Amino acid sequence: MSTVIMRRVTGLAIAAAAAVTLTACGNTATEDTAGGPELPDVQSEVEANASADAAAESEVAASSTTPATNERGNLVKGFGEEGGITSPTGEQLLTFAVDSITPDAPCTGKYAEPAENGHIIAIALRVSTSAALTADNYISVSPYDFKFIGSDGITVDELATAATYSCFDSDQTFTSDGLGPAQMYVGNVVIDAPEAAGTLVFDPSWGQMGAWEYNF
Repeated sequence: MSTVIMRRVTGLAIAAAAAVTLTACGNTATEDTAGGPELPDVQSEVEANASADAAAESEVAASSTTPATNERGNLVKGFGEEGGITSPTGEQLLTFAVDSITPDAPCTGKYAEPAENGHIIAIALRVSTSAALTADNYISVSPYDFKFIGSDGITVDELATAATYSCFDSDQTFTSDGLGPAQMYVGNVVIDAPEAAGTLVFDPSWGQMGAWEYNF
């Protein structure tokens, strides 16, 4: 299992966010994170190796001013675009961004193992939490929070294998522990998918309805 990668953040400004929501039942998934906690401004080594095609797709998605909710009821995002959730009382709990998705990522972990499903995919993730986040929310991120839709249209949600936890050493891996209030986290979440390209669905157990999607 990975170890915690956290940096404490003080003086976070918490304000009500003007959000485009999927549905309201418990926590709310948001498109606009204005007023939420700011993300750390860093780049991972995996992000630096992201393909030119993926970067181009991200620029096109980022240029759109209209939230793109697809037929699955999910928000379509580009790389580096922010998402987040608000509490039932409207407080912004966290902000996140997927900075890159790297298919067939070169694993550098000391005990790295080969892919079992076919392709190791590294997801460079940043998350910042607000002071409004409490232990009752229990927010965490792991390979189990992702789904993969391939060229055959089949959704695969069994993406965690021994290879996903051994690909990188702890200093490059996103923590699998519960996230604390007013903190920043950076790292790679690794999945083991049957294809090297497709649609990634980020559907964490954060109490929100709907999810976020990335095409790569």
